[in-house]
Formats: sequence, C-alpha cells, structure tokens
Amino acid sequence: MKKQERRDLVAGKEIIYIYHNTIDALGDKQATESKVFEACETAISELTGIVKIIVNDLSGINIFITADHGFLYTYHPLAESQKISRQTFDGEVYELGRRYALVSPQTTAEYLLPVKTEWEVGGVPMKGYAPQDTVRIKVQGGGENYVHGGISLQEMVVPVIVYKGMRSGYKQYVEVQNPGRIHPQGLYDGR
Repeated sequence: MKKQERRDLVAGKEIIYIYHNTIDALGDKQATESKVFEACETAISELTGIVKIIVNDLSGINIFITADHGFLYTYHPLAESQKISRQTFDGEVYELGRRYALVSPQTTAEYLLPVKTEWEVGGVPMKGYAPQDTVRIKVQGGGENYVHGGISLQEMVVPVIVYKGMRSGYKQYVEVQNPGRIHPQGLYDGR
C-alpha cells in the first residue's frame, strides 16, 4: 500500500491488530519445518518493518508485539523412545496432537502428565494429558520436529515487546544516542 492508503485504512481506529504467521506457516509443514529458524529471522525483519511503518507513516505510538504460543524444535529425528503411542491411553480419546491429548475423564495414560481441566465441550466433560520434556505423541503425518500445544515452558510462555514511540516534542522523551567510537587517545569523535 501507499502511505495515504495506509492512513485511510486506519483512520479513526484506536486499536489495530496485525496477524503475522511466518513461523507457523513454515514450521507446521514437514517439508519446510527445518527452515523454522530462518522463518524466525524473517519474522523479526518483517515485524521491524511493520513497526517502522506504524511509527513513521501512521504516527503510531503504542505498539505491542507478542505471540499466541511458543514452540519446541529438534534438529535431529526423534528416537522411538521419545515418542508415545496411542496405545498408552486406556479409555476414550477425543483429540490427539503431538503435544496434547483430550480424553474422557475416566481415561488414563502412562508416561504422560495429567492436565486438570474443569470444562466441557458440547456438554462432554474432558480431561487432558501432555508429554514431558521433548516427548511427542505419535500421530499420523509428518512434521514432528516443530511442535507446540504442550505444557513446556517454551510452549506456554510468550514474550511481549512493548514499543513506545515518542518524538522529541513529548514530555517523557529521552534522546538515545549511540556512544560513538573512542580514539586510542581516549577522545570521543561523535560517530
């Protein structure tokens, strides 16, 4: 979009939500999951560009950047000992992912952590299970190196970056300057 088109799009809005999916788009597919760290670098560059547009073209001041979840990634294929099969469950399994299982309240599972859930879906009570460490639950399809949906710290805790854009006219503005270079004689040259 051109600068004026951007301004027209957000005119009169107090909150603007931008969805960015570069990391998941590559990580969730077996063919591209090995490019997840490249996707992270791309996402940082793209988000930096978006922040510059918001600040410079749209006069944005308060910007919050966060994620909906973290992820686990393993470079090498997992050993069979790092996978748990569906046969681990004794009872009814409603939904199974690589890092979680939703089951009936009576269902039990070995080697998995129970996740207390006190809710119902469509009137059906449920209980949850999640693998420990980097263990995955075996499900059909590829793409087991990049996973999310579990209860590990890396999957549940997400960063929040708060950017407060202030121009020199604002009351709380503090000018930040690079320290420059120090000459061998100890003199500051301002570069």
